[in-house]
Amino acid sequence: MSLVPMSDELAALPEFGVRDYLGIIQRRRVMFAAVFLLVLAVGLLVTVLSKNIYQTEAKLQVLSPARPIGFNGEENPISMMLATVQPQGVDIQGEELQSPEFQSEAMRQAKLSTARHEQRPTIRVEPVEDINILRILVQGGNPVETVRVADAVVDLHLRRMDLVTTAGLRGTIDFVRKEKAKAERVLEAGERRLVLIRQAHRGVELSTERQARSGEYDALQAKLLETETHSNTLRAEIRNLRSEVAMHPANLVQETTRESPVARKLADKLEDVKIQRMELLRSFRPTSREVQDLDGQIALFEQHLAAEPKEITVRTPSPNTERLSLLRQLKEQEATLQGEQENYAALLARVRIQKRTLDELGPWETQLARQTHDRDAAQSAYAAISDRLQELEMRARAPMPSARVIERAAVPTQPIRPNRPRSYGLSVILALLCATGGVFLREFLNDRVSSAEEIETLVALPALAQIPVMEPNHARLVATAFPSSDAAEGYRTLRSSIGFAGIDTPLRRIQITSPSRQEGKSTTAVNLAIAMAQAGKRVILVDTDLRAPSLHRLLGVPAAPGLSEVLLGRNFIDETLQTTEISNLQLVPAGSSLLHPAELLCSIAFDQVLKQLDEFADVFIFDTPPCVPVTDAPIVAAGMDGVILVVRVGHTRKVMVKQAIKLLSYARARILGLVVNQTPAQNQRSYHRRYEGDGFPERALARRRAR
Repeated sequence: MSLVPMSDELAALPEFGVRDYLGIIQRRRVMFAAVFLLVLAVGLLVTVLSKNIYQTEAKLQVLSPARPIGFNGEENPISMMLATVQPQGVDIQGEELQSPEFQSEAMRQAKLSTARHEQRPTIRVEPVEDINILRILVQGGNPVETVRVADAVVDLHLRRMDLVTTAGLRGTIDFVRKEKAKAERVLEAGERRLVLIRQAHRGVELSTERQARSGEYDALQAKLLETETHSNTLRAEIRNLRSEVAMHPANLVQETTRESPVARKLADKLEDVKIQRMELLRSFRPTSREVQDLDGQIALFEQHLAAEPKEITVRTPSPNTERLSLLRQLKEQEATLQGEQENYAALLARVRIQKRTLDELGPWETQLARQTHDRDAAQSAYAAISDRLQELEMRARAPMPSARVIERAAVPTQPIRPNRPRSYGLSVILALLCATGGVFLREFLNDRVSSAEEIETLVALPALAQIPVMEPNHARLVATAFPSSDAAEGYRTLRSSIGFAGIDTPLRRIQITSPSRQEGKSTTAVNLAIAMAQAGKRVILVDTDLRAPSLHRLLGVPAAPGLSEVLLGRNFIDETLQTTEISNLQLVPAGSSLLHPAELLCSIAFDQVLKQLDEFADVFIFDTPPCVPVTDAPIVAAGMDGVILVVRVGHTRKVMVKQAIKLLSYARARILGLVVNQTPAQNQRSYHRRYEGDGFPERALARRRAR
């Protein structure tokens, strides 16, 4: 049995392994099973009671718009009206299908049943990427009704699109007819003015050369106006581009974080120093100068590491690609504007030259040329309107649909949810997770010792013995009253463990203490003393619990004179030794109660008592008060060869165990290990029953008589 030097490291919680976690589940298997079955039952019940949901699907293809019907110029009123009768795109038709008003109308036309136990259908529309197709998905509790709703949605949408297109065509045709009549009147007025000019000046026609000059002049003026408009548009775009360029920085700074090399170096050095400290603890105590020097280095490294940032930010500038793109566009627009300005200047010069040429003509000739140009323009407009009207009338007679059905809804045969096999599997997984989480949460919240294995892992100390739960009719002196019991065997195991621990250095002074009250330290002390006395050793049991003594009552001897009288100088130590009914066992009772026993236990008188007792026995067992509430136990521990800490399953708190070990380590006590009281006795009982007849003949004889 290896004994390690005590240090503050014992208070740290070691890393658990898989077997430790499985041990937690095994200890709390009842809770695990209850939570697992409860969650599983709820999951299965929800799955079974969930209503089936069916889904069907219909597909619509949105047809591409036909060739636009219109006139030159986007602001022409006829062009604006014709644009409204073009087939709508996928996005617009999708929004129409998803509108609440449309879906309510489709539900009414589907004539759904009024059954309350069935979920009403829901409609969802999804466009297919890159192709003009709309998926109409209908989900509901009745598979037949889902198909009826899907068909109603498709039919209602097609009817509405046809009505919109037909109504738009009719309105446009009426408007174009009115525009045609206006154009016809303008053409007739131009013809009349042209005839009047010819009659007034007795001229039939202008010469071909003069007509050409007049037409060229009008064309140049129109082109000059178009160039000026385009130049103004370019100037506005250039202003907008310059504003956008001003809002974008020339460079973008990209920030990236990485681990600080200084922090990494400090962490590596800190880890190296901690490893050196652990190696030193194998040979030195925590209070030695070598270990304390390393502690100082560790504290310094930790201070520097806390002050050093864990991550650093690196800023990397990069060109703003969006600003560069805007600059390229700006240069292109400026170059285009410069070309337009040069073109405008050239056109303006030509217009001036052509105007001087026309000024050489007479006034009536100029007027005739202009009237001829107006008549030709009116004639062209009339012809264009007539052509568009004819095309609209043909489209009205043979309308083109906005969408067509490419797949009708089919009656679904299998529900999409619930997916019962998957739900059953998820219920099992969820039940396992909840049960495991509940067990570990309960383990985390429970701060009391639950097993010997757990406390051994927690404090890195061996469990020298496990004392099972004693039967209610058993006396506390089980080592003599029930020598074949599991508890008595546990105390003999404790005796053997102490013997193994003292092979190199015999242990004569053994202290029994506990973290808090009601953990069985006095019972452990007296039964250990009896077990050692039965092994042939001379044992003196010293009751150093001067606050609440109990050993004299367990062994049936007077309470005084005792240790307190010796420490006060009223009696000698040999006068307080009380002989007990157990061979080789004597007791030094606590004596009279004192107000401040700690002062006497740390006095020179107590040290002298320890030296005087060495002459009377082989082993001395000291029963001391709990070490956390009062300071008596750490004071006594300084003069002991070994300390045994008694804990009780289901009663002792883990934080109290850690605190007790810390207090004893301050006193440089050598803690031999733990005694775990009130452990489950099933395993030990099944083992000992195999050997009752061999080791304990009186119990075997009683069993044969009972048969």
